[in-house]
Amino acid sequence: MPSDSTATSKVSGGYTGKLTEKFRILLAFTDVKTTDSYYDAVEWGFRNGIVMGKSNTSFAPSDGLTRGEFCTMLWRMFGKPDTSKMTCPFRDAKKSNHYKGILWCYNKGIINGYKDGTFKPSQKITRGNIIVMLFKLAKKESGFKAATIKNPFTDVKNSNKNIGAYKWAYQYKITRDKTLRTSANRTRAEMVSFIFGYDKTYHRVE
Repeated sequence: MPSDSTATSKVSGGYTGKLTEKFRILLAFTDVKTTDSYYDAVEWGFRNGIVMGKSNTSFAPSDGLTRGEFCTMLWRMFGKPDTSKMTCPFRDAKKSNHYKGILWCYNKGIINGYKDGTFKPSQKITRGNIIVMLFKLAKKESGFKAATIKNPFTDVKNSNKNIGAYKWAYQYKITRDKTLRTSANRTRAEMVSFIFGYDKTYHRVE
């Protein structure tokens, strides 16, 4: 089982029969319990090869997520499209373990770099960043519908340039938080819950 970081892991335990997916993830991750609110999302992500462990036995649900890692996870969710003919202008992207994901996200038009010509793939990604990226992806889906609700958030003003993305995320249950904390770093558990919610709406994974 490849890792989201640089480690490599695989399901262990010596059981050679046919495993159910829930049993499989219980074997793999000792820090993800069936009672956790994000359990189904982690199971879905693991089962479909979208999210992996940080080690043989740890998913590390409370760890932060980097910009590069999230690009890779979106690339995986869309079936790992071929990136061999793609280019991007970020001078720090090629050395990243997440180069293919970055290439794909850039060519889909959902990420921007910094004025110094970098993407900063190792920088932590925020809740606001993730919602905006998912919103940009959703706008390319054939079934996309913009939000029709009033602003439900206690900490986001109607004048915010990304209010359309944030309202969309709430209406389509990507997030149910009314206190959005857009500048807060996103954890791995929260991230996989977000993309699980996206898939429930747009069915990118069979």
